[in-house]
Amino acid sequence: MPYRTRRTLWALALTGIALYTWQSALAEADSLTARYAVAMLITAGAAWWAGHGTLPRRPSPPPEPTVLALAGLATLSLWAAIWWLMDVTNYLLQQAVGPPDWPRSIVVLNDPLLGLRLNPLAYELSVLFAVVLLPLAQGWLLWGRVQPALTARLGARRALPTVSLLGGALLTLSATQGVTPALPGGIAALPGYVLLALIAALTAHLSGWTGTGVVAHASFAYASFAWQDELFRAFLGVDYLDPRWLTVIVLGLLGAVLCLQIMRFRGQRPSPPQPSPRALGRADWWPLLLLTIAVIALIARDLSTRHHEAQGRSLPAASQTTQ
Repeated sequence: MPYRTRRTLWALALTGIALYTWQSALAEADSLTARYAVAMLITAGAAWWAGHGTLPRRPSPPPEPTVLALAGLATLSLWAAIWWLMDVTNYLLQQAVGPPDWPRSIVVLNDPLLGLRLNPLAYELSVLFAVVLLPLAQGWLLWGRVQPALTARLGARRALPTVSLLGGALLTLSATQGVTPALPGGIAALPGYVLLALIAALTAHLSGWTGTGVVAHASFAYASFAWQDELFRAFLGVDYLDPRWLTVIVLGLLGAVLCLQIMRFRGQRPSPPQPSPRALGRADWWPLLLLTIAVIALIARDLSTRHHEAQGRSLPAASQTTQ
């Protein structure tokens, strides 16, 4: 088999644990560019290690530019739905536990790197890493290594939801913490990232090329930096089950299905024979267990932070009442 499933899963799990530890340790630090750069290098290194020593694959021709455009359009169609999932999850958590810790603006960060103060370029560097470099590294690992390995092992039908869950977990664990503007992190972002990973995995599967998954991920990141403020200004005070929200979500779903169907028909070609799907072995579950533990640690830390934030906001009101 040209893929080493166990090594690929270990690469994914160790990357998620390492990046969550890295981002958590530097959540209050000013070194934003270093955080992005190390995250990119760790992810790219894990992708290289996952494929090192495997049998070479027959290179597939890159897709037409139309297919890449369709991958981006499919993600943009569901961009508002992804943010709706994240925001409604955050709202429910805020009602049940408390609000998240308020992030710092990148404007106030010194962002030192090798003796240089990169604060004047903080926004541009954030966009460069979040929209281009990190999607390339994460796409190499997720859609270029994990997805082919699990597809060869489990079959496409079982691999797609599995890759979606694993991709959502990795994107959540590796999110940059404590700064804004940046792509979201924490437990509230997990459902949205799972949906994003599903779209990217579907585009990569239908096109047969890793790059379409990268384009799907990068399109979400670019739209988030460009249009997030406009989205929430337009829906400020609107109930999550209001017809305005539901109309955007339903129309976006229809648009994404249309784009994926066009990709499916344009990408039809004779596929090489695949081995019979097999279940994961007992040893293959250990990296998945460790990744699950990392996600549980993220959830516990997020809930604890929300609880402390809620207590902190309630203390001034309590003291005034006492006085």
